[in-house]
Amino acid sequence: ALGDAWAAKDHFGESLRRRRTPHALYGRALAWEKLGKRANARDEAATLADEFPVPDDLHDEVIALLARHGLEAVERPK
Repeated sequence: ALGDAWAAKDHFGESLRRRRTPHALYGRALAWEKLGKRANARDEAATLADEFPVPDDLHDEVIALLARHGLEAVERPK
């Protein structure tokens, strides 16, 4: 998703300017991963998993992110 640490840093800065949304949490988790901050990435992913259902447009990406951190997703009702 992100090419290098500088792109991750830029993406992280942009996500901080957004409200607390599933997309922002997902972006911050990815950025923390790219920056090598696994604990921070897990915290963002845990917040995403605890507070939001998996967004339809990011379903596969969010499921993969949560799996990398040993977390389970809350699926949207069908």
